[in-house]
Amino acid sequence: MNEINCPWLQYPRGNFPLCEEALCEWIRQPANTYSNIAFFIFAFYLIYLFTKKQSVNGLGFGICALFTGAASFIAHASGAKIFSFFDFAAIFSIFSLYAAKDMIYTQTVKTKNILAVFALFFIPSTLLLYNFTFLREVIFGAFVIGLLFWESRILKSQGKPFLVASNKKLLGIFFIGGICLGLDASKVICDPQNHFFQMHSLWHICCATSIYFLARHLDQHRP
Repeated sequence: MNEINCPWLQYPRGNFPLCEEALCEWIRQPANTYSNIAFFIFAFYLIYLFTKKQSVNGLGFGICALFTGAASFIAHASGAKIFSFFDFAAIFSIFSLYAAKDMIYTQTVKTKNILAVFALFFIPSTLLLYNFTFLREVIFGAFVIGLLFWESRILKSQGKPFLVASNKKLLGIFFIGGICLGLDASKVICDPQNHFFQMHSLWHICCATSIYFLARHLDQHRP
């Protein structure tokens, strides 16, 4: 493919170890780009639940879902390195909000300081991500494992098992998505010319769904 006149070529290319073949179009990876619509659907639904007072966590996680969907959309549409950074940063915004919510629940900090606590988690992790891109999977894994350990401690203090129903849904969907992510990146299941559906697309859908279940889990177990 002659890419001399392709859109987005003026930006340095990101390292996308993905199956889907990049097209010489404004939307370079259609399947991986349009699957991000799932984030917008769940984001608006969470914000709707917040306005209906059915989800105290709906607004925060709804905003994070919007950020993630927009960042991932432009990252896969362009294939540019700078937008791939924002894609990963957006995912860390979700975990950073999760960590901030836990600190407030455990009365480590006051509710009014939630934005400062969010920044305490988000800024260092994204700086590490920006300067050490080769460690992004390690940073991501450490963040997830740390939150799971913290979650187990909180549920134990509540006298509840780690695998409560809401946590089963959250973890089940997230780990299915993680498997799909790995299968796509390793090319185990791969059809590069399929621009309708990819395993990475399913990762987006699972990730968006898990944000919804995370917010509802916290609504139920962080009164």
